[in-house]
Amino acid sequence: MSYRIRLFFLSLCLSLGIGAWAQTSYGNLPEKVDPNGATITKFGHATMNVEMKIVNDPTTNRVDTLRSVKDVEWNTEPGTAKQRMAERERSDFYDEGNNWWYDIYWYTYTYTSIMTNGQPVLLSAMACMPDEDCDYVNNVIIACHITLAKNGQCPSEYNNSGSATSDVSLLMNLAGSGTALHAPQSSQTNYNLVILPDYEGFGITRSHTQPYLCEELTARQVVDAVRYGINLYNTSSVVSSIRHPFRSNWRSMTVGYSQGGGVALATHRFIEQNGLTDELHFAGSVCGAGPYSPIATLHFYAQQCSNGDPLQMPVLMALIMDGFCAADPYMRNHQVSDYLSQPFLASGILEWLGTKEMTTDDINDALLNYYASTPYVSSGKLNLPLSYILTPAAYNYIHNIYYNNPNYMTITPPTQRGVMEDLHYALESNNLTQGWNPSHAIFMYHSYEDNVVPEINRECAAYIFGSWVIKLHASIGDMQFDHIGSGIQFFMGTNEGRAIEALAGAPIHQTIQDVLNLKNGFTSNELD
Repeated sequence: MSYRIRLFFLSLCLSLGIGAWAQTSYGNLPEKVDPNGATITKFGHATMNVEMKIVNDPTTNRVDTLRSVKDVEWNTEPGTAKQRMAERERSDFYDEGNNWWYDIYWYTYTYTSIMTNGQPVLLSAMACMPDEDCDYVNNVIIACHITLAKNGQCPSEYNNSGSATSDVSLLMNLAGSGTALHAPQSSQTNYNLVILPDYEGFGITRSHTQPYLCEELTARQVVDAVRYGINLYNTSSVVSSIRHPFRSNWRSMTVGYSQGGGVALATHRFIEQNGLTDELHFAGSVCGAGPYSPIATLHFYAQQCSNGDPLQMPVLMALIMDGFCAADPYMRNHQVSDYLSQPFLASGILEWLGTKEMTTDDINDALLNYYASTPYVSSGKLNLPLSYILTPAAYNYIHNIYYNNPNYMTITPPTQRGVMEDLHYALESNNLTQGWNPSHAIFMYHSYEDNVVPEINRECAAYIFGSWVIKLHASIGDMQFDHIGSGIQFFMGTNEGRAIEALAGAPIHQTIQDVLNLKNGFTSNELD
């Protein structure tokens, strides 16, 4: 079927309301990637300084090891990590063994994918691999980054301006090698090929609007990054001298938190639905605090507003509406101003997002400054309710969804097309808990105290997917359990690593019993 015919059929379905949650098909994948479809743009070696800290959770009496990347040194020599570990052993090093070093090689690359209209686009990504001291590479980690607003934070720009404390650095660390205490056969959480896509809207496409929460499109673009990244690793002359074979039973898995948790699950679904399990040796996903059900998330926000509580991260509503109006098939003919109020837009939030020069924290600070002399700031904290952020029509529509559907798992769909109904369709068409049945394990981590991406997202997934979901415990020691605090724990603690190790030994084709066997490998203190 030609692209024009497919597009006509989609338009007809949408205009008639056929197939309530229909999306553009992004699954027309080539059987093999084009060898000329990707190019390595930068290549180098780096050394990561990682601090280890033992903590105890008094509630569960669980002991955990927290990892934090203290520094990333670029353009180091191969073998630096081993040398430093050996020096510490010889000289009674000052940090008493809390600091470890890991070496990686890394490359950034551009690759061919598609945009929302089905047209080709050149995107960018980063890949990391072990130093040359290993016999083989364990697995492929499909690493999905958190919500970003600043281009300098994306993986392909990380060597220029990325922060050592970001999720990107801790995901890069999964490729780390060189520490004497680890070897490929003893640690599945190191010695991996890690693929980190930028997502459209960052890197080489920073001039594009980010298609935020457009899950199927992003999943297709991530899968293209993975297929091209593996192909470059296997064939490019740039890495030929330091390339090592994959272990015979290597696996791939998706890993991410927040937006990355949603992208990880969306990519999981895309791999299964497009017959890529065998090609990618796919074993499952490790998803932290993702917006798996956008409609349930807005249901929660409306409940918060009804209770008099402000929205925790107002920038998210701007990202969602901006992304949907740019890329979602239901909303591409609408304007952001149909959904976000003029007083909120007057702050300049869309312009700030458009520059790609401000982080989400920078934007929150700018909003705090903009509203400083208004009742929306109290004790130095921004308190914007959903009813202020949305237009009256949009807020009333979302509030009615909440009011008329007390159970967020069974929300009644609209029966006609319209500006607000199209928002409803867009939210549901990107609902990752509907429209498929998983066939691989999904590890899910979520704090009950998360008010940014509420835990009801995991509840929806666990309710629909049943035993395919393994719920990981989210609290440890005196960590903060809100969205950011639990995100730090997700990346720094051992939950993520334990799940990766479990999936690394899982079969490619799984049954429920296989997933139960994975779950039985965890103690009751590690599970919710």
